[in-house]
Amino acid sequence: MKVNVHKIPQSSPDDLSGLKTLIAEGLDPATIIAIMGKTEGNGCVNDFTRGFAVQTLKTFLSEQIAVQQGNRSREAVKSAAEEIIYVMSGGTEGVLSPHLTIFTRQEVSPDTPRRWGLVLGTTHTRNFLPQEIGTVAMVQEVAIGVQQAIDSAGLKREDVHFVQIKCPLITASQREQPVRSSNSYQSMAYSRGASALGVAVAMGEIDLAQLTDADICSNYSLYSSVASTSAGVELQNCEILVLGNASHSASDFVIAHSVMTHALDQDAVKQAIAHTRQPIDRIINIFAKAEADPSGTILGRRHTMLDDSDINHTRMVNIRVVQHGVSASKDGAGGIGFRFSENVDDAIDWLSGVGDRLFNGILVEGVGHDAVGNLQIDAYLAEPPSPQHGNDRSAQPPQADRHPAIIVIQEIFGVNSHIRDVTDRFAKLGYVAIAPAIYQRIAPGFETGYTPEDIQLGRKYKEQTRVDELLSDIRSTIAYLSAKPNVDPDAIGCIGFCFGGLVVYLAATLPEIKATASFYGAGISNWSPGIGESSGKPTIAYTPEIKGTLYGFFGMEDPSIPPDHVDQIEAALQQSTIPHRIFRYANAQHGFFCDQRSSYQPEAAADAWNRVQELFSSVLDNHAKA
Repeated sequence: MKVNVHKIPQSSPDDLSGLKTLIAEGLDPATIIAIMGKTEGNGCVNDFTRGFAVQTLKTFLSEQIAVQQGNRSREAVKSAAEEIIYVMSGGTEGVLSPHLTIFTRQEVSPDTPRRWGLVLGTTHTRNFLPQEIGTVAMVQEVAIGVQQAIDSAGLKREDVHFVQIKCPLITASQREQPVRSSNSYQSMAYSRGASALGVAVAMGEIDLAQLTDADICSNYSLYSSVASTSAGVELQNCEILVLGNASHSASDFVIAHSVMTHALDQDAVKQAIAHTRQPIDRIINIFAKAEADPSGTILGRRHTMLDDSDINHTRMVNIRVVQHGVSASKDGAGGIGFRFSENVDDAIDWLSGVGDRLFNGILVEGVGHDAVGNLQIDAYLAEPPSPQHGNDRSAQPPQADRHPAIIVIQEIFGVNSHIRDVTDRFAKLGYVAIAPAIYQRIAPGFETGYTPEDIQLGRKYKEQTRVDELLSDIRSTIAYLSAKPNVDPDAIGCIGFCFGGLVVYLAATLPEIKATASFYGAGISNWSPGIGESSGKPTIAYTPEIKGTLYGFFGMEDPSIPPDHVDQIEAALQQSTIPHRIFRYANAQHGFFCDQRSSYQPEAAADAWNRVQELFSSVLDNHAKA
């Protein structure tokens, strides 16, 4: 599945000029699956700009699809336009600008490269009776629809990041039967609340059996962390759009989310951006939903939005949402969807203003073409702070600012938060650091934690790797680093943990690698990945080919690496006269360096980190100065 996203401005609710331009430039209108928009109405019951915009879009797209697919019947073309999800949200108070976000979806051929990226699913519920709006009956129907959309996208619950629903409201003419609220404006809230709880049921966040009508818009301990709902007079059913990430995606986009705790929660926006692992200037859109806090306070201060008789409090908060979105973005664009760059250089700008650090890593798509299978390797890149932040290495003029580089090789758990943290730590020390995804061929985008199930899955992927492919990935990473103007190509080292400890032992045979830190690489003495170039020989047999200095770090309580295996490794290094040091830590187990694992041993980890810095400083810094 390939999803594309296009954001176009509007000068009026019926302004189709931007959409017409997209179609003229090659967009197939039949691939449009959803349209979200902000219109300049009041956002309330009598906001007819939403219906006007939807009707304009449906009419236009029916005509365009008919032109593109002239052999289809008029009824089929009209049905195709009706099947598109239309979510128009009224109200552009403050500095919100009217616009449309167009989502397209296309199926791709089996040989199309896949990556961890954006996928989407949609569905329409049946029409609701007025007396069902805002009730558990509506919750249940929405939950069924959300699950259908999740299934149509091929998503897992845990990979869903955003569910947008357009839902109906109750008008005065529909009050013949007993309804949840006789107040049309209030019915919007009940409809939105029931729809959001339907998302929560589908996502497993709440139990439908324990929900009552009285809970809706009353029990605020019940909510969904991924739902955004909007009610309108222009429909009687719910239109559902589900966005998430999956490994079968062929999209150039990725999405992440976070939960705001109040209307000025900048940290939530920053967190969502950080979770995408993309730079700020590649934001496509920020979808934020917030209303005035019913307590009458925000961040401990009184607000007056609930007491204003001129503008309803649900409208006044919009400008606040924009303010925190702008503060998190260099250009004021509002996402949290990001487009992967076609040009690697566009994807590696240094980040500022996200989180508390002076630097951040980003996901780099395609650090280079791998020689085995012509695959592009994704990686996590972290670079030193910029000159204005006073890092010693960066104090030189930009043209002279070349840094040693470190390649960080993952455990069996992928390029997860621990590996990204290690990569960031090197950047803070002044190195350009990068962690290539060495499971790219097997499980693009894979990362996991440390449960028994995670370990089993990570081992399964490890068994599918090959020496030649792993070395090819690292060669591509070296080539990518060497081409960067801020990297000294003669001062590159590598570090690896767990399975990565074995991989860097192999990588140490590459002439560009001047220093290697290998942490608890199980299997070095008696195993090597796959077949490929290894011809069945164990990793330790590659020792004579090691070109630089190697430090090895082992826990003496590690059941996967008996002490005699460590002795064999040290003996092989001595026999081949490889500059090396082997560090043995008593009472330390496998994974002792990782502070996210139960086997973390702070004293051993601290000593090992000092030794690693000693290695790279003495070897790589000297190369850089030479």
